[in-house]
Amino acid sequence: MNLRALFCMGIAVCLAACGGGTTRSAQDRLGEADSLAYARGFRIERTEEYTLVSVRNPWDTTRTLHRYILVPLDRPVPESLPEGTLLRTPLQRVVAFSSVHCGMLDFLQADQTLVGVCESRYVNIPHLQERIQQGTIADVGDANAPNIERIMELSPEALITTPLEGISYGRVEKIGIPLLETTDYMELTPLGRAEWIRFYGLLFGREQLADSLFAATAKSYNDLKTKAAEVNDRPKLLPEHKIGSAWYIPGGKSYIANMYRDAGADYPWSDNSLSGSIPMSFEHVLERAADADVWIFKYNRPQDMTYADLEDEYGGYVRFAPFRNRTVYACNTHTVSYYEDIPIHPDYVLADLVWIFHPELMPDYTPRYFRKMQD
Repeated sequence: MNLRALFCMGIAVCLAACGGGTTRSAQDRLGEADSLAYARGFRIERTEEYTLVSVRNPWDTTRTLHRYILVPLDRPVPESLPEGTLLRTPLQRVVAFSSVHCGMLDFLQADQTLVGVCESRYVNIPHLQERIQQGTIADVGDANAPNIERIMELSPEALITTPLEGISYGRVEKIGIPLLETTDYMELTPLGRAEWIRFYGLLFGREQLADSLFAATAKSYNDLKTKAAEVNDRPKLLPEHKIGSAWYIPGGKSYIANMYRDAGADYPWSDNSLSGSIPMSFEHVLERAADADVWIFKYNRPQDMTYADLEDEYGGYVRFAPFRNRTVYACNTHTVSYYEDIPIHPDYVLADLVWIFHPELMPDYTPRYFRKMQD
């Protein structure tokens, strides 16, 4: 049994304690919308015959992006249904378009439903990578241009996708396989994003486990946030690094910017009103954060980066105080499951950030993702 399965068993009793009261059954909630604590991107409504899940359009919140009608496999399809995409649950065969989706299914112990994945080289979950190598999970190509013929051969019941504003799915939309449009990355808070595990729980027959996982995550995250809120000094943070000609900075209203603040950092772009990543020029970033106390970023390489590698990548980096003061912390996503973990476990990432910004609060902590860069 892997560590995540043990974790799931260990927190199975946590929901009532963490949720602040007695859990109501699905039957008790018929005819009303489920209460979501943090997520704003989807809505759950139950009837005796089906469950309706509505995904809000994150770029126009007055509109619905997609509606899913979930009918259990052991029940007949009702004669009268609202407009939306019909799904028979729990789903048995799916294709995931990103490693993030693989991580969510793994946490829910529903990874056996995976029959295909895009860009399998980025799946940093050992037992899933083993199945990819064995061919029991197919690599269906690039997420932007998947192998349609291979997907159709796999006969999946749904494709788990990540919609982007103004970008269509191309041929994928025309093959008749339902698209599960997950916009969790557009949530404004880390726990809002994490609560999307309840969306997946409904689809894969893991509703109770999803509720328990989220309750435990929320408690852990809020405990760390409370601890960091007590600090007096907040180090100034420089995030990410240049990719090509642009430096992509998290918008001031993004879930990751909120996480920086929850960890006790001074984020120079807090005054920005956007929730996505924003391409900035090197000069703009230098003007705002040349005197930063700490620099953190992610990269993907077989070997860990050094300061020499960083300078070779772009000589202008030496102008930032964290480079000169050797206060750079980096996460090598080639060797750790950062992207797979953060959607459901922002508390894991928050613990690393609190350790970086305020090590006195975490004296015996061993980081999961970030390491102090070495010469």
